[in-house]
Amino acid sequence: MSSDTNQYFLNCNEPSWGCWSVVRYLLDFQSTVLAQFSSRAEAEAHLRFLQRARPDACYEVVFTEEETNARH
Repeated sequence: MSSDTNQYFLNCNEPSWGCWSVVRYLLDFQSTVLAQFSSRAEAEAHLRFLQRARPDACYEVVFTEEETNARH
């Protein structure tokens, strides 16, 4: 990937309050996260790319909020 593309993917080691994920739904009520972004617009752009590349698959953009470490 180019460095321009890498800036939109989240670094999972950095603390954050949440992220936008592109999810692919599979059979038997399963799903998998394909990519995570800090920007909703970037996640939706990636979703459009995936829908053009594989129109038969089911994708969705979802927001995932990080749990706080308040519970000890």
